[in-house]
Amino acid sequence: MNTTRFPPGRSGNPAGRPLGSRNKTTQMAQALFDENGQVIIEKITDLALKKGDLTALKICIDRVLPILRSRPVNFALPEIKTAKDVVAAYGAILAAVSEGQLTPEEAGRITAILDAMRRATDSAAIDERLARIEAKLEKKA
Repeated sequence: MNTTRFPPGRSGNPAGRPLGSRNKTTQMAQALFDENGQVIIEKITDLALKKGDLTALKICIDRVLPILRSRPVNFALPEIKTAKDVVAAYGAILAAVSEGQLTPEEAGRITAILDAMRRATDSAAIDERLARIEAKLEKKA
């Protein structure tokens, strides 16, 4: 006998939480910061610079120079229409890494996208070949 309010696999709120909505704690913290933000920033800066508080210094640095998660990259890639074009693109990526335009991590993310592109290109080529073979078989039959 199921004693739960909702059957397994069924949500009590199928629509879910609206996008962009924030919980009450976040709203209260934002309101507090809106009222006292300038004073808070001045206090942390004072602790960091005048009193040498390392935690306050870390907070300041994290806000001024946050960890860079990703960035737009701008470098030339050849046009990719076939699987052979992907090989040329890999060469361009390697050159960009060796010249310092891309980090190895960025290159890894881009090559993952290229791998997906190559698989899609290969799949499209196979579909095209299969359609031609099927058309020839239908003509013979």
